[in-house]
Amino acid sequence: ILAAAQSVFPELGVRREAELPTTEQVREAALAYRRLFAPAEAAPQLQPKREAALEAMQFLAAFEPRLAGELALDDGSGQAPVLLHLHADDPDDVAHFLHDQRIAADQAGQRARVDRDTSATFPLWQFQAGGLDFELLVLPRAALRQPPLDADGQVATRLSAPALARL
Repeated sequence: ILAAAQSVFPELGVRREAELPTTEQVREAALAYRRLFAPAEAAPQLQPKREAALEAMQFLAAFEPRLAGELALDDGSGQAPVLLHLHADDPDDVAHFLHDQRIAADQAGQRARVDRDTSATFPLWQFQAGGLDFELLVLPRAALRQPPLDADGQVATRLSAPALARL
């Protein structure tokens, strides 16, 4: 992205990366736009997804799930899948659990930043349930105390089941 930015943004008057908005600034602007121009569109979609996420978190309690992504940030359009971070010492434990529960899921990999200088690829399980798309990112148990970082290098916003229930 930075290479593309260096070739395109000078035409827009942006000469240094520091002049670009942060992820948080982009998120705030998008949220303000949605609140102003589409307030009724996202709200009906967020609540059912959050309820489904809470149910899934209770079902997957052995993996100490955390809700992540736009549903945790309360700034989404409601279009993104329900993203749960699961925690397991052995990622195959999640695979076995899904298989034992007869949940047909596709496995992929997703890169996440574990600290400012390091990123790694973690297993990602994708499936549909109740008409909703779910993604389960399997992280090591240590990620409970040190969650992945977002694009700005800040700790990703995540919600536990009790925090989600309070929403």
